[in-house]
Amino acid sequence: MKIGLVGLPKSGKTSLFNLLTGSTVATSSFGASRGEMHTGVARVPDERVDRLTALFKPKKTTLATFEVVDLAGISKGDREGLDAREFRNADALLHVVRAFPDAAGTAPHPLSDIADLETELLLADLEVVERRLERLEAAIKKKRSESDVKEQALLQRLKPALESETPIRAAALSEEDGRALRGFTFLSQKPILHCLNLSEKELDRGRTLVESFGLGDVAGRPHTGLGWVSAVIEAEVSQLVGEEPPRPALLLHGGRGRSAGVVRPAGHPRSGCRGRHPFRHRARFHPRRGGGLRRADRR
Repeated sequence: MKIGLVGLPKSGKTSLFNLLTGSTVATSSFGASRGEMHTGVARVPDERVDRLTALFKPKKTTLATFEVVDLAGISKGDREGLDAREFRNADALLHVVRAFPDAAGTAPHPLSDIADLETELLLADLEVVERRLERLEAAIKKKRSESDVKEQALLQRLKPALESETPIRAAALSEEDGRALRGFTFLSQKPILHCLNLSEKELDRGRTLVESFGLGDVAGRPHTGLGWVSAVIEAEVSQLVGEEPPRPALLLHGGRGRSAGVVRPAGHPRSGCRGRHPFRHRARFHPRRGGGLRRADRR
């Protein structure tokens, strides 16, 4: 899986990239080229794997991973970098939203920033649709084919939706339509998680994310998620832990302003795990006759 990390400038996007991948990219390292990007691999720690490793002591333990692509900050009206193939090939988008005062003390406006980013995604897709329709019209005039006519009809349906600021992920598409659009790698078709980057003083607002920031409309959109993180605090935790920092936690919205759960790796010093672990307490291992272990599930 590949995740595209995107956001407006100075949102803390590259800081989160470093925390996810263990990289040490300077947050001001992006040059004048708006298409510049960084790539890295994030591991997905799993306490169940840790326990199995302790039991069986394999020579090598391999955790699940996903690739992260960090694109240079997208300014309003400047979407050149969105055409980068590496970014467009992402399976989903993680939008880091500034929810802390900037260096000048300007208050954050998450709802406005989300709207600005979504608009740039829509306009980038609209440009792709318009260019493709022009080519299809010329091709159909020369030699009419059924496949070109079907593709033209589909894109002609999408164009007014994009013009009315409706992302493709919210359009009514059949499975056949989805397959036909796969090669376009439309950005507004990808699932997106808007992740608010909070300051330490604003952590309590994350508990009532939707109400605190007026994000009710965003929360109800198809294939759209909300979450929050504090990159500053997670960076401090990383420095305390040492060379192998735990990956940051993302708290996901669970409806009506509540958090649905914490995406935090097992073993994180602030993981806040409570209760009985489903693997630890329901799976018991007993010596097997002749060597090895057998599992006895608790009924």
